[in-house]
Amino acid sequence: MISDRSRGVNGLVLISQCILVTAAFWIWFLLCYYPSIARGDIARHLVYNEVILVGLLLGTRSSPLGASLHTSSFNVISRRSFQQFGTALFYLLIYIVAVHDTLISRLFLFTFAPVFLAILLATNRFLPSVVGHLTFRPELRQKVLLV
Repeated sequence: MISDRSRGVNGLVLISQCILVTAAFWIWFLLCYYPSIARGDIARHLVYNEVILVGLLLGTRSSPLGASLHTSSFNVISRRSFQQFGTALFYLLIYIVAVHDTLISRLFLFTFAPVFLAILLATNRFLPSVVGHLTFRPELRQKVLLV
């Protein structure tokens, strides 16, 4: 029962991370390309965003370190964040090489990477406890008899 709740919290944290990474990606896209946004740029960056999200999902699922409801040490948080970050960038670079994409802005890619890592570090540090407090409120508690 508790492992099911932990998996549920991990899933909610992962969904929240995907939403925040997507929002940051498109805000960063607007900041970098605002004066001259072309339709082709939007289509290409939509694919880049999806590849980053797939890498984030795969990096999280391959990690044995689940999000715990208590505050983890910085070592655990940074390991989890760097694994997610590395996996997402690996899949993005594999995609860029596979399709021989020369149109991606290296400036956009290399300036978004620190923002992406900062989001992962912050969400892995704060979101599990926030989601845990929201889902395990005192009015939702049930009495359990352990035998």
